[in-house]
Amino acid sequence: MKKLLIFGIPVVLAAAVILFGAHYAQSFGAGGHMWHHDGGSMGGGDYLSYRIDKMTKDLNLNAAQQAKIDSFKQQMQSNMGSGWESRKSMHEAIKAELAKPTPDFALIAPLIDQQIDQKAQNAHALVAQFGEFYQTLSADQKKTLATEFADHFNSEHQFKGQSQQPQE
Repeated sequence: MKKLLIFGIPVVLAAAVILFGAHYAQSFGAGGHMWHHDGGSMGGGDYLSYRIDKMTKDLNLNAAQQAKIDSFKQQMQSNMGSGWESRKSMHEAIKAELAKPTPDFALIAPLIDQQIDQKAQNAHALVAQFGEFYQTLSADQKKTLATEFADHFNSEHQFKGQSQQPQE
């Protein structure tokens, strides 16, 4: 049970960080930018690749592991690009419907539902793909990755200098 917790929790945290990060980066859209404290910027997909590279840099990945994480990043960026095009066409359809004298929500709702379903499907595929990568890691690599995710998670979820961990 302890091994399951030690290795299972980091997988769940990793998936959450990646998926919420993907959603955050995707909100910048194709060609969108995220500004950094050093004055530079990068698009949403570039930001996620940067975060993944940063979290995996100390793992000393072998060629097969590197290929899996590269494939994961490529799939994530592909999903973001297609998601942007889908959102763009959906927004245009909604805008056209709302411009009518009497807009019909029944025509808009299926477009929104389709978008939600597609995002969920993409998220499930990415979680599965990340899980496949995670299974290729050694125990030491898993521990290192878990530490990286925990550090990132704790630094991203602080409020007024205090961690948002549950109080006992």
